[in-house]
Amino acid sequence: MLNNFMSNNLLIDPPLTNNKFTWSNIRNPLMFSRIDRFLYNTSWEDSFKPHTTKTTSDHFPLICEDSTLSWGPAPFRLNKIVLNDLEFKRNMERWWTDSNQSGHPGFSFIQKLKSLANFIKPWQNEKLHSLKSTKEDLIKEVDSIDKKEIDSFLTQEESNRRLSLKNDLNEDGSAQNTNNNISSTFNKLAPSLYPFKEEEIKDVINSFEGKKAPGPDGFPLAFFKTFWPLLKMDIMEIFKDFFEKGVINKNINNTYIALIAKKKDYYLPKDFRPISFTTSIYKIIAKSLANRLKQFLIETISGNQLAFVKNRQITDAILMANEALDYWKVKKTKGFILKLDIEKAFDKLN
Repeated sequence: MLNNFMSNNLLIDPPLTNNKFTWSNIRNPLMFSRIDRFLYNTSWEDSFKPHTTKTTSDHFPLICEDSTLSWGPAPFRLNKIVLNDLEFKRNMERWWTDSNQSGHPGFSFIQKLKSLANFIKPWQNEKLHSLKSTKEDLIKEVDSIDKKEIDSFLTQEESNRRLSLKNDLNEDGSAQNTNNNISSTFNKLAPSLYPFKEEEIKDVINSFEGKKAPGPDGFPLAFFKTFWPLLKMDIMEIFKDFFEKGVINKNINNTYIALIAKKKDYYLPKDFRPISFTTSIYKIIAKSLANRLKQFLIETISGNQLAFVKNRQITDAILMANEALDYWKVKKTKGFILKLDIEKAFDKLN
């Protein structure tokens, strides 16, 4: 059946150069199979590369590359693996102090991160190069053992060593009576009534998973979790400035946009869903505000809105629809039900 499909569609199943299997059960009795395949036409033939070494999976990864497009130099990204490095933690305090900047809190914080990135980048590259060399050596050893396994020469000691290698590869006065005076007084008073506190911001940072891709700053939330004691003074200055002025500095609001296909066949811009990669400090501010606002949502959002509000359930809408149908039946009243699925509803409806 597979052969007929390939023949009818002029597809090629390329041979593998390293070995003929792509899966093993990794237990006794050993079983091997080729259950993963690339099927392509002749125009792809020069792009095919053999499968790579299986490390933590029971499948051998298959890689097919067909792009020569140059995206230019990659932006800085802090690799989360260095956050647990003792040498990195020792250097961070010195690097952060040496990265000191002046000016608006939001601007100076982003500039400090850029300066910090210049300190981290060469150190990180050297560290990751060393780790890469170690990983490559481990992969070679795993590959060698895999080949022995296929030839049925795997000893128990080698099997234990392979599992050990695969573990090694795994991986924050008088009354005011003018508009201007009233506004000025309120702006001065409000921050003292409900200021952002260190513990509040720390809890917000710790509530993030920390593994998601960073934005233009290059620093994931795991970095802010790890170095909260070092960064907290600068972060609290940003919150103080934002609370008093009500404006986020544009340097904090920088964003990368990525397009995610909404369906299998995509040709037009509307077939994609844009997602934004924002700076970590923006995420911290946004979630801090959201945590405060959600305490009042149930009082301010209409009772007709049943989804995405705490203590309300969208299933209540189903119950109300059933009640309406039953009412019409009992009263023998005419009526109709209209179900709308509005494109970009959040952009178009108030």
